[in-house]
Amino acid sequence: MPFNVAEFNANISRGSIAHSSQFEGFIVGGPGTYSKSGKVQAGILARYGLEEGMRFRIESVNLPGRTLVTTDQNYHGPVRALPYRFNIQNVSMTIILSKDMREREAFMKWQDFFVGHYRTNYTNQAVPGPFDTKYYQDGIGRIQIRQYSYPVGDASGNTAGAEYELQNVITLEEAYPIGVQDIQMAWGDEGYAKLQVEIRYRYATEYNKNYGGTNHFDSNKAGKSVTNFIKDNPGAFGP
Repeated sequence: MPFNVAEFNANISRGSIAHSSQFEGFIVGGPGTYSKSGKVQAGILARYGLEEGMRFRIESVNLPGRTLVTTDQNYHGPVRALPYRFNIQNVSMTIILSKDMREREAFMKWQDFFVGHYRTNYTNQAVPGPFDTKYYQDGIGRIQIRQYSYPVGDASGNTAGAEYELQNVITLEEAYPIGVQDIQMAWGDEGYAKLQVEIRYRYATEYNKNYGGTNHFDSNKAGKSVTNFIKDNPGAFGP
């Protein structure tokens, strides 16, 4: 059958398209959110005035991918590759920095849970355990990515007052910043400073508005309602 432009347009119109700019990234749990002891709280973000999870600062983020790990089954004929595990790739985030670069300090402080507090020994005096690390459970957190579609209007196509529609929620479990990249500074650069962060996580949970998991999030929590994230998630950032 030859290519038909009308059918192509009709198919695209039915399913619309996803726009890579329609997203929000949240750090919904800093280090200590998995701690059963309750001694380590997710207060890092609040300490630096980032209580809304950096959602206004996360300029870009890549949705996580996955690669299956296989083992070969070789009885007779062509080899079968049997999947039995998966590997994940780090998630990259680009952060717009405040004038005091508090976002960088927040991620560096997060890493201090794993490599010790030697970095903040400003007095250079002997302090106990500058390279001591905490338990893994005390350092991991949780990061969430929300993907939206353009506002859906009424039967006449009017989108006045309509809100963006939440389509997917991806939550990175046991997440932490495995890489805080260097920042290029130059006298001839008049742009704004950005920070590249690599997020490591153990696995991701995903909920899609149309294909399962709709009882785990409210598809109407978009636009105006999602702007008050703390109201929707009381206690997400600790005291």
